[in-house]
Amino acid sequence: MSAATPLLPAVPGRRYLSLSLPLLATDRLERRVSPEDRARPRVTVMADKGALRLVALNGAAAALGLAPGLALADARARFPDLLVSEAEPEAEARLLARFADACERYTPLLALDGPEGLLLDVTGCAHLFGDEAGLVRDLLRRVGGQGFAARAALASTAGAAFALARFSGRGERRAGAGVVVPEEEALAPLLAPLPLAALRLEAATLGALVRLGFGTVGDLIGKPRAPLAARFGAGLLERLDAALGTAPVAVDYRFAPPVFCAERNLFEPVERVEDVLGLTVKLAATLETALERHGVGARRLDLALFRVDGEVTRLMVGTGRPLRAPEAIRRLFAEKIAALTSLDPGFGFDLLRLAVREAAPMAEHQSGFAAATDGAEALDGLIDRLSIRFGARQVQVLRMEDRHWPDSASHAVPAQGLCASSLMAAATEVAGAGAMPLAAAWPPVEALDPPPASPAPRPGGTPASAVLPAAFRLMPRTGAVALTGGAGWGSGPARALKAVPASRSPMARLSPAEGEGGAPTRSAATAFASSPPGEAGEGGHGPVGAAEPGARPGGRPLAGGSAAAALLFDAARAGLDVPRPSEAGRGARRPALPVTGARTHGSGPDTCGPERPLRLFETPEPVEAVAEVPDGPPVQFRWRRRLHEVARVEGPERIAAEWWRRGPDAPLVPTRDYFRVETREGHRFWLFRAGLYEREAGVPRWFLHGLFG
Repeated sequence: MSAATPLLPAVPGRRYLSLSLPLLATDRLERRVSPEDRARPRVTVMADKGALRLVALNGAAAALGLAPGLALADARARFPDLLVSEAEPEAEARLLARFADACERYTPLLALDGPEGLLLDVTGCAHLFGDEAGLVRDLLRRVGGQGFAARAALASTAGAAFALARFSGRGERRAGAGVVVPEEEALAPLLAPLPLAALRLEAATLGALVRLGFGTVGDLIGKPRAPLAARFGAGLLERLDAALGTAPVAVDYRFAPPVFCAERNLFEPVERVEDVLGLTVKLAATLETALERHGVGARRLDLALFRVDGEVTRLMVGTGRPLRAPEAIRRLFAEKIAALTSLDPGFGFDLLRLAVREAAPMAEHQSGFAAATDGAEALDGLIDRLSIRFGARQVQVLRMEDRHWPDSASHAVPAQGLCASSLMAAATEVAGAGAMPLAAAWPPVEALDPPPASPAPRPGGTPASAVLPAAFRLMPRTGAVALTGGAGWGSGPARALKAVPASRSPMARLSPAEGEGGAPTRSAATAFASSPPGEAGEGGHGPVGAAEPGARPGGRPLAGGSAAAALLFDAARAGLDVPRPSEAGRGARRPALPVTGARTHGSGPDTCGPERPLRLFETPEPVEAVAEVPDGPPVQFRWRRRLHEVARVEGPERIAAEWWRRGPDAPLVPTRDYFRVETREGHRFWLFRAGLYEREAGVPRWFLHGLFG
């Protein structure tokens, strides 16, 4: 039974059918044996209290006087030719579940009723089979055709149906091999001659009643209720009232009732996939009318294909947004069938049922005039088809977490279930916080637009468009001045996988100190390193000269490009219509850094690349690094047995451990100093030093955490 399925109380006017399979365990074993072996006595055994005891018996063994609970040694002493098999409760439970699937052709409201029975709520279903007797006959005919002994009873309460199906004798009300109790007939006279076991009482309560002289249900009917409740508890009276229909009963259905349902019975079974999909379109067209009438759309659909031999194939699909269109539903199920190894029709499908398991409000909208809406619907359809073919967990989108640690700054969630507008919001959140979303997501339009022509003046006289991103710039190892600024055209926070928000980054906190006239001054953050002769001033030391910040030695541009350009490329490759920067913004280049440390602000895009790598290792890999001073940047490092000479370096960016998340007994996590480095071969890495010299315990170690490009 499904724990998530709500308990639905029985209401007057409902009709319940109880199906009992008393020989389920032995019939399962005898389906593949000869008729001669089926006539021999057979039992199943299980170890209990240090001995093998009988669990289930076939008809021949029961006729010999054997009973469940008897020791196997005693049974074999009496009947040496007894056939014995080991009991398999798991296999029997799976077989009962298959019976439950097959019985869904009669009603979608079905529950498991003990280890060898089913309970069907057939209210309003009997007319499809002529009458209630015809429904019972058809069910027993199909079960008997599979080689299983079965008994059935149909009554107004679940308790009465259970008792009559298992304990009633052969009377005039038996329809074929089943009992049908008319709705207007009283249940007390029918239940009175049945044994107390028909009420499904606990063994201790049943034994106490028998010792007091109570043998049948009729012995309890009409007796004073207060003494019975005081002696045996309220459970006894609840079972009795539930069987008689004087108290409501709750049924735990195997599946929740569908919101909408349409089915098609076929006189001739179908086998081809094209026929199945064609019938699915017709069923979806029937559901479309009902969905439109109620102003909702399908979010989860279930297509049940019932085979002639009783097997059931169930196909389930989900949608990112509410859906009604029959052709769209057909495409989803076509993808589902294509993802299967094979759709085995056996001798054909004679019943198809399309059910809406989950629905959501769906507002009417005009199609054909809103390109953005059409694009969002196309994206949702693409995500649905990919999720169906590869699995919902394989199509993901990044969501940001409010975490400082780069390893935990984002996590992947299934993209299905988030409509296109939600995906756009997620892409905006991830990009704005410094993380790269999936290639299929697009950046916020504001991040790709050029600045306005007439920016609003800032306090102090500096135009807003003249303020540069607050970030370190990649610099040659000649040493060392990091100039910072504010937000401009390309000043959105760096877009990289699993990156901390730029607003919390130490780089962003190094805001420019504006002097008189609003001109930015040199930042206090500096890094020191040696440089080859001839690259800087006398002695090879000094600030960055007139070299372009986005240039390599020899005049080659840096790898990586701008984050905005990378996102624009991803959006264009995904077929999305995104605005382009103006010609003036596209062609503008940032002026070189002056020797004095002051710089002229430009309006062009940032060409220094992202501040966070596009790829992070799940576990940082240790490297052997050499630095000129203990707290300085690396000069060279060895990674995977290969030595890399550092040509350019930027940093450090210090990220401390999240002490408020650490448990009382957890070890201290060292502080990290991150560096962006470029080797002489042009490779760019993201390294960090774990630990601070003379301020934290242990020896600091170097790790490589990510790759740029």
